[in-house]
Amino acid sequence: MPEFVLHILKMNLIAAVILLLTELFSRLSRGRYASGWKYWVWFAVAVFLLVPVKLPSGRLPQLTVNFVVEQPVKTADSNLLAAQKEAEVSQQTSAQTVQQTFHSHEIQLKETPFGFTFDQLLRLFGEIWLAGALFLGLVGLARYYLALHRLYRWSLPVDDEDILKDYQRLSREAELKKPPKLLKNDRLTTPVLAGLFHPAVYLTNERYEKQELCFILSHELTHYQRRDLWYKLLMQAVVSSYWFNPFLYKMRRDAERTVENLCDARVLGGLSSQEQLSYSRLLLKTAAKQSRVPYLAAGLNDGILVFKERIRCMRNLSAMKRCRFPAVLLCAVMLLAQLLIGSSVAAENNLQQNLTQAETETRQESPGMETAETSENRPLTSTLTANTSEPLTLYRTEGNGANYIYESGDGTWKDGSGRTYTYHGNGQWVSDRDRSSWTEEGPPNPADQAVASVTVYDSGQLNRQVLYQGPDGSWQNQAGGLYTANEDGSFTGPDGTLWTP
Repeated sequence: MPEFVLHILKMNLIAAVILLLTELFSRLSRGRYASGWKYWVWFAVAVFLLVPVKLPSGRLPQLTVNFVVEQPVKTADSNLLAAQKEAEVSQQTSAQTVQQTFHSHEIQLKETPFGFTFDQLLRLFGEIWLAGALFLGLVGLARYYLALHRLYRWSLPVDDEDILKDYQRLSREAELKKPPKLLKNDRLTTPVLAGLFHPAVYLTNERYEKQELCFILSHELTHYQRRDLWYKLLMQAVVSSYWFNPFLYKMRRDAERTVENLCDARVLGGLSSQEQLSYSRLLLKTAAKQSRVPYLAAGLNDGILVFKERIRCMRNLSAMKRCRFPAVLLCAVMLLAQLLIGSSVAAENNLQQNLTQAETETRQESPGMETAETSENRPLTSTLTANTSEPLTLYRTEGNGANYIYESGDGTWKDGSGRTYTYHGNGQWVSDRDRSSWTEEGPPNPADQAVASVTVYDSGQLNRQVLYQGPDGSWQNQAGGLYTANEDGSFTGPDGTLWTP
């Protein structure tokens, strides 16, 4: 889930940048281009966010930001051989990544000021985000159902023959085979088009002149023909899904205004100058009243502020050019950003950390045993790149501790923490830091004398290991730590951690 949440945040960041560029270009080109290109930019951004897939980059160079987080470790989950294999696999993976990407930047995030790891914060944010999106989605469905129910409940079919004839004529001119129903509602203050699956045009009880009524019907039929209700639903869906992104709220407001401007432009397309003036007066007449447009509906007018912008657009309609190049350019930038920018969350699980786990478990089993200092957590690549030889496994002479050492370029042997070791012959080594004795001969493997084995997991499913049952009935892991078998089939480790098959 952290990977998916980080991908969602990256997509929202890209969308925010595209929306800022859209606003910037719109301000710079105001009065020169019609607003149709913004309509398609917002449509592309909404689809981009509602389909959060990772596009394959193929062989394109990719800028990847790796968030390396430290996961809490409770006990050892593999033996020394497994740790060596993990080191080799990690080294191969790092080499492949360098071939596929021209640059990779790692950000070490171990703990936040609130005591949470970055991984835990991503999980918490993901849970809050999904809960909020589900809540807002249910609220939106309830609002839509109630608004449509109230509209239909207080509406009656239009019985005026003249209005019906004009409506049928305008529907034929718009080439609508199945036009919406025509109803009248005395509780509305402005005519609206409502209903996604069973649309209807709702008129008010106000008396309009014949020309005004034709303008109203043409306007609402244009909304129906352009499928503007579905466009508004798309905007509402993306806002509800990504409620934490403030840029999407402005996108929804601007998109609704653009829908009205495009509808006006289509209605005015075949009108004379005098008829366009009459249409503007009709908008002013409806804007002067308090408009109450139902949820997910398209009304003739949404208020005096929107009216001013619509009049300005209609006045400059003939001077503005239709251009979709900005929309194509911004959509291409958005897709390229999705292809060329990657993100990942990787748990820091290096070789020295595995060895430290084994030493920690051994100390907890035998408190009086002297052990070497535990090393700091460092990325595995820092150890492998600093040494040129194959790792050599050393085992502590007094105790069960183990460690890896490497021959550096100057001929000295060091472990992952930089501690040096001196060879004294016959496979015997001495740590130059604490003078502890180490040998190349390892302790007997518990798996060689095991009569049974079982794979167990910790409660957080973060670690896995194999326990072996010896001839005496005791259970221990590869590092030699003793485990207590419980009646319910689980096991308790030396540190009290509960492990289950």
